[in-house]
Amino acid sequence: MKISKKLGLSFLPIILLMILVGFYGFKTSNSIIRYFEGGHGHFRFSVEAANEISSNAKRAEGHLMLLITLNSEEDRGKFFERYAAIQEQINTLHKVMFKPGPRRILDSIKSNTEKLKPLGESLLEVYDRDMEHAGRFEPKKHKELILEFHDVSSAIRSDGVKLANNVTSFLNKQVAITAANEISSYAKRAEGHLLLFLTLNREIDRGKFFKRYASIQELVNTLDMVTFEPGSKRILNSIKSDTDKLKPLGESLLEVYDKDMKSTGRFEPEKHKELILEFHDVSSAIRSDGVKLVKINIAHEDGKINSTINGATLLQRNIVILLIISVIAALIFSLRVARTIAHPVKILEDATRKIANGDLDTKIEIKTKDEVGQLATSFNSMVSELKRTTVSRDMLLKEITTRKKAAEALRESEERYRAVIQTAVEAIITSDSKGNIESWNRGAQNIFGYMEEEVLGKQITILVPERYRDKHIGGMERFALTSEAHIIGKTVGFHGLTKDGREFPLELSLARWETKGEQFYTGIINDITERKSLEEESLKAQKLESVGLLAGGIAHDFNNILTGITGNISLAKNSLGTDKAHERLTAAEGALTQAASLANQLLTFSKGGEPIKETSCIGRLIKDSVSFSLRGSNIKYEFFICDDLWPVDIDKGQINQVISNIIINARQAMTEGGVLMVGAENLTIGTGTEDTIDESLKEERYIKISIEDNGTGIDQEHLEKIFDPYFSTKEEGSGLGLATSYSIIKKHGGRIIAESLLGAGTTFYIYLPASKDKVSEDKGREVIITKLTEKKHNGRKVLVMDDEEIIRDVLGEMLTSLGYEMDFAINGNEATELYSKAIESGKPFDAVIVDLTIPGGMGGEQAVKKLLEIDPGVKAIVSSGYSNDPVMAKYEEYGFVGVITKPYVVAELNEKLHKIIAGES
Repeated sequence: MKISKKLGLSFLPIILLMILVGFYGFKTSNSIIRYFEGGHGHFRFSVEAANEISSNAKRAEGHLMLLITLNSEEDRGKFFERYAAIQEQINTLHKVMFKPGPRRILDSIKSNTEKLKPLGESLLEVYDRDMEHAGRFEPKKHKELILEFHDVSSAIRSDGVKLANNVTSFLNKQVAITAANEISSYAKRAEGHLLLFLTLNREIDRGKFFKRYASIQELVNTLDMVTFEPGSKRILNSIKSDTDKLKPLGESLLEVYDKDMKSTGRFEPEKHKELILEFHDVSSAIRSDGVKLVKINIAHEDGKINSTINGATLLQRNIVILLIISVIAALIFSLRVARTIAHPVKILEDATRKIANGDLDTKIEIKTKDEVGQLATSFNSMVSELKRTTVSRDMLLKEITTRKKAAEALRESEERYRAVIQTAVEAIITSDSKGNIESWNRGAQNIFGYMEEEVLGKQITILVPERYRDKHIGGMERFALTSEAHIIGKTVGFHGLTKDGREFPLELSLARWETKGEQFYTGIINDITERKSLEEESLKAQKLESVGLLAGGIAHDFNNILTGITGNISLAKNSLGTDKAHERLTAAEGALTQAASLANQLLTFSKGGEPIKETSCIGRLIKDSVSFSLRGSNIKYEFFICDDLWPVDIDKGQINQVISNIIINARQAMTEGGVLMVGAENLTIGTGTEDTIDESLKEERYIKISIEDNGTGIDQEHLEKIFDPYFSTKEEGSGLGLATSYSIIKKHGGRIIAESLLGAGTTFYIYLPASKDKVSEDKGREVIITKLTEKKHNGRKVLVMDDEEIIRDVLGEMLTSLGYEMDFAINGNEATELYSKAIESGKPFDAVIVDLTIPGGMGGEQAVKKLLEIDPGVKAIVSSGYSNDPVMAKYEEYGFVGVITKPYVVAELNEKLHKIIAGES
């Protein structure tokens, strides 16, 4: 399309806009005309009709009151005339009034008007009856009927005033019209109240007369301030004059009324007929002048409305004329502009075509000094410069080829860079100097959980936990002010925040670079959650090892002492009958059992706490441990244990201790009771079914035990420390229960972890390696605990090797009480010597009890080797309260036939020796 046509068309929107403005101006003025010529055009007629309704209602009441007061028969007919006038005005208004507000008022007037005539007729009927029988009307006998008639008449008057005010609400003269209406109304109401007082002797009407008079005075003063037209002013002065007469006439009537009441006890209206009629005439004059004043003001407004309609009509005509002139002018101007611009552009187009064909001598001659002339000058300069700098086609093609190759190389480099970035495991993120994310690789998506489109353009702080954001923002602001950034080019540890709100540790390497004057930052981020977990596990193991060194030594000495104490108590009990002393010793033995349990927990920390394993089915052990630990509590428990659980190689006592410790923690957390969920299932690593297992589990098959409570839960801050020795949030807690459990499970080659949410409960998961052996059938072996008085072991000999004198003494007493003969050695050298001599004498020892650890001498492990050299059939029992090697757990591999752990009692010793000597071990 040619530029001239384009320029011509460019003026089309302006023309359309002018037409649109003209259209809406025409439409607006037309609306003004319709507004005043339409529904509101009836306002003058409507106001006059409403005022007539109000006036006729009070006048109808006045005529009826004059009839019953002065016996004026002409007023009877006037009452019905006023009623008919009201009906006529209502019917007329009903045809022209459609708005909801005025319509409701008109319906109220119609309803009350239908009541007015029957009430008036009833009042006339009782008046005629009284006049026929008594010769005079007794108003007090018909007080209720008179007041009801008065109320209905007042309601019609009031609604008439409301209707008039509603119709004139849009007029400038509304205040004047409303005031004039009210003056007319109050004049009739003042007369009505005075007549009611004279008729019914109601004091309230005396007061209302003076109130209505005061209202008239106030309205007259209001009109005086807003009335300036001469005609209106004359009528207002007439109202003022009549108002000044109204009060004295009313006071005169009240004065003669009071005299009549005082002298005769009743008011004689016929005696004061002239005064009453004069008062009525003044009131009517005020009402009539009020109506006149309303009509004058309405006529004034009517003139203004006609003037407004005429102005709007003239505006319409002017808009049409102006619009036609503007459109013609715009068309002429657009054609002129198009011609002025199009011609030089055509010259430029022809010159450009010549240059494209190789004619570099082309010149443009445009003599104007406007922008088009300047463009021609610039064009000529450009052609001259082009002619001067033009090179051969071959050189140009060579330059283009070189640039294409460079662009291709750059594109390939960018694609390689993008491929490296996208395939990197690390998160690689770029942001601008304001912290807005510019690039996002697949590694970042995997680590943080956001898709690329979710984060581009967002602030980098969405990847930072709330508590670190101020620190991050402060660092960026400091760098912006000082250009100092301590982490640029270094690897630092930090915390990140994933899309699902999980915090995790990370390592960040940050680089800064600049392009086109703007700085950018590229960060390479590694999720180090797994490495941190392994570091914490290593630190936890170091803590346990440190505590274990101390705990093992204490437990060794403590168990030796306990052995002496419990052995003596056991002997003392067997020497007594069932009496108070026996009960006390039993209680003391129970307390020592608890002390031994604490020592066993300490032993678990030491290297000597190796589990004494046997292949077992763990299902029954779990149920027994849970039911026993929850006995007497308000906690229910439910089991979800598979029927075909694989067997495990465990130390039953230690695993029982683990489960008991966890149950005790759950019991303390569930103070108000609840349900404990306990489950056990088979789990194979590598099938995709594992949930919270880490790389520390090396086997393929595991038993997974879960214990879930609905107690108070554990704060995340404390959750990481619950397996630390001596860490406890309870005032009476020792902090050993869960640490012991952790050590036991670790020594079994398993894993124990906890998950918790504060206020929502805690779940412990235990993973134990499944055994490759089958469970041997449980033959239900009885524990042989024989009363010492019933069975003795006379003639049996036992050798005891122990470095503690208290152990040798108490063990000697126990063996003597059981009927054994014994001999003692304090180390391995003495033991082997005594054993050799016994064989040579023909009275060998039936069993040997050796202490595993002898400070400064030969211990049990070395001693049993010597004894086996002397007698391969030696029945050696290893005994210890502490061990730093696995002898106690795998005693058979070291040549022992049995094991007994300190401390122990007579019955336990009796059972162990009986089985070993009898060959049942």
